[in-house]
Amino acid sequence: MLAGGAVLTAAAVGGAAWAAAGSTSPAPPVRRSPRPAPSTAGPDDPVWASTTRWPPRGSLAGDPGVAALVATAGNLSRLLYAADAGPLRVVVATDPQVDEPLSSVVRVWSGPAGTDVTGLTVAELGYNGIYDRQDLVAVALPSSGGALVVTLARPDVDGAEVSLAVRPLPDGRIERAWQAVPMTEGVGVVRLERAAGPASRLRMAGYDGPLPHVDPVRNGEDLVAAAIADVAACVDVAVGRLAVRTTRFPLPEGAMQEMMGSPAAGTLDVTAVTTPGGGVVRFASYRTGSAESYAAFTDQPLVVPARERDAPFVLQLGTDVEGRPRTIVTSPAQAATVQVLGVDGQVLSRPTRLVGRLAVVTLTTSPADGSDLRIVVRAADGRVVRDAVHVDGRPLYDLSPEGALF
Repeated sequence: MLAGGAVLTAAAVGGAAWAAAGSTSPAPPVRRSPRPAPSTAGPDDPVWASTTRWPPRGSLAGDPGVAALVATAGNLSRLLYAADAGPLRVVVATDPQVDEPLSSVVRVWSGPAGTDVTGLTVAELGYNGIYDRQDLVAVALPSSGGALVVTLARPDVDGAEVSLAVRPLPDGRIERAWQAVPMTEGVGVVRLERAAGPASRLRMAGYDGPLPHVDPVRNGEDLVAAAIADVAACVDVAVGRLAVRTTRFPLPEGAMQEMMGSPAAGTLDVTAVTTPGGGVVRFASYRTGSAESYAAFTDQPLVVPARERDAPFVLQLGTDVEGRPRTIVTSPAQAATVQVLGVDGQVLSRPTRLVGRLAVVTLTTSPADGSDLRIVVRAADGRVVRDAVHVDGRPLYDLSPEGALF
């Protein structure tokens, strides 16, 4: 935060270099922010090893009303920071976790700067924790169409980086733009013009993972519409600028028994989303049962090379009653059968007839080395329509250097 209460502002993209995931490009220089209200613990004090022992920081840390507010969250909640952070009044607390002792669950209250503490509201965080680290906390809050990012760490941490969106590329890779968050005595506040979304990520003091943030509430949307909205939020593009194609396949009775606990027939919707930059994101939605009683869920969205946009969709299920692995495979309209092989040509299934362009394939054996599957699609006359190794894709959320979901 600048002198006089102004907030450092970083443009959504301007001035920030997009870097491919895994890039070793140097980070932007870290600018120092003004001194926050000092704590009584020096940077080498062992209290900084765990947020459960941190002294509170910020200009409102000693406000009795703030203490009363945090107490409403439970006797074990601990105040970490309270201040007018630019346009917002922010109170940050944490809860000790019995099941995850090396993690911090973040609790946040906020409102316009200067709001009486009793008028602050709880921020409903979609992702609310820093996991596997107990010595830092961060949060991104909505602020006039953008995001106010608050980062907290031990006093000798002088900077962090955040990335609020991803850019899928036509070759299946993912790029990110990183914004610097200057920190003084372990406290950083910066306002970004871009809103935080499901792909928001933080790099600070050796941590590289999800950034806790507020997710929009999407009541009443169907599974596909909600997933498309998530994709739009991840890539920071309006839904109307995405090219979307959804193909529906019938699921026979028993197809999803292992995954959904329901033997009922249903539907599989495979959606391919093409971004303005030519990147392709695919996801699947499943529904079984009736309108009155049903089970439904959506897979995580995956970035695939653009050439794989219309490739067969493959879902590896559990095993049947005889212990044989089962796999769902979809296919082009002109296909009659699908067969699953190993990448080395090992035969894993017999050719299986497609019904409604979908087959539930029972594998005679699992791949010898657990490797990828090769899908062979044939027309009714035996002609091979497609013979290629299935590409799983990379998680669109891109919440870690390895691309794994947390």
